[in-house]
Amino acid sequence: MLYLIHCSFTQGGLTPSHGHFDYVVDAPDIASAKDRLRAKLDEERAEGDLFDDPVEIYLDDTIPLVAIPADGVIGRYQMYVGERQTSIFHSTPCDQRPDFDPADQPDDEDEPPGGVVVEPFVVFGPKGG
Repeated sequence: MLYLIHCSFTQGGLTPSHGHFDYVVDAPDIASAKDRLRAKLDEERAEGDLFDDPVEIYLDDTIPLVAIPADGVIGRYQMYVGERQTSIFHSTPCDQRPDFDPADQPDDEDEPPGGVVVEPFVVFGPKGG
């Protein structure tokens, strides 16, 4: 069965930070899915660029997917109140697996000075208006 696992984390160090990530795994049961997530996190910390500073990782949601609905599924919705804060994000896997090709990922070397303008994917006005 596929499991979609959503985690949040708080990271210490010189510049404390927090964030979220998702993990998808095919596992026989939820305990195995969690074990594989722990192993993947150990691997990414040892060999990759994730979680260089002390970090606490929280398991927020575990969604078993018996089948992926034809119209898709929104696995998690989370809203922050206030202005958007500065953040860092990128698609993984960090190990650049040949069987995974994130779509529409710009090359950092092509980024203009001052950054890029991010266009919204969808824009909605207020409901009822």
